[in-house]
Amino acid sequence: MSDFDRSQITNAIWLCRNCHKLIDTDATRFSSDVLFAWREMHEEFVVTSLGKATDLIEHDLERASLAQFDEFPPIVRRIVRDKPTAWEWMLAKELLQYLNAPVFRRLHDVRSGSYFRAGNHVASEEVLTWAKERLTESRRSVAPVNQLMTRLTDSFGEPGEPGDAEEIRHVCTLIQACISEFVAYEERLQFDMLPDEASRLVELLKEGLGSQVQKLELLPEFFDEALCIVAERDGDEAAEPRVIEKVITFELSDRWIRDVRNELQKIRDASDSGRVAAEPTSYSWMWLTILLVVIVWVTI
Repeated sequence: MSDFDRSQITNAIWLCRNCHKLIDTDATRFSSDVLFAWREMHEEFVVTSLGKATDLIEHDLERASLAQFDEFPPIVRRIVRDKPTAWEWMLAKELLQYLNAPVFRRLHDVRSGSYFRAGNHVASEEVLTWAKERLTESRRSVAPVNQLMTRLTDSFGEPGEPGDAEEIRHVCTLIQACISEFVAYEERLQFDMLPDEASRLVELLKEGLGSQVQKLELLPEFFDEALCIVAERDGDEAAEPRVIEKVITFELSDRWIRDVRNELQKIRDASDSGRVAAEPTSYSWMWLTILLVVIVWVTI
């Protein structure tokens, strides 16, 4: 947690001196989740016990709007409820970390050979078709990423205007689904059983998409960088808005493409049928550039 995150109202709880001493001396018993639950329970008590009719209506409306975040950690609900400075980026960071941590763990496990599952058997005469399917799959799975980054940027709102919490959540879940498809692709490369003559091709494909997708794992760090800049500039009314860009390039070398083509040609030449003569697919995705933009403005 950065200093900025730690100092936000989202990370605060008001306690008497005795309880303050208790939690500071026993972090195991009083975890952050317990403290967040305390705060939620107390707010619920205050509104339902002391609130007027309008307070109860607003409370019910807020609970309904937060229902879509019930499956997420308490910090996510607090960000949406409190909406501190730069809450949109804090929310995106927390959602991306929570949603994608298990997905990237699975990707690392696949690439390190840490588990096994049964794959499909691919005969020699089916290798070219299999390769075409994998290359087409990699191209199609990458296509939505750039659009999702643009959509995430738009969900933060214009400078000085609040973002859309529901849209941020939705886009982050779409990003998770996209990364999950990348992992499923890697699993097919790892576990499908191909003849020995295709082993070099498979190794080349393993060096491809998976190594690029891991770049998306750094997105939360980008939001941390932006939040640190917010902390430095907060309250400086003279500061001009600052645009921060994160560029992620999905790029594979010309040598990689050449090696893949050579391996495909070797398999084609060795094929008894020789009936598959077309180039399996385009390599257009190999130079996809993904741009994520945030604009740091001054809170007045």
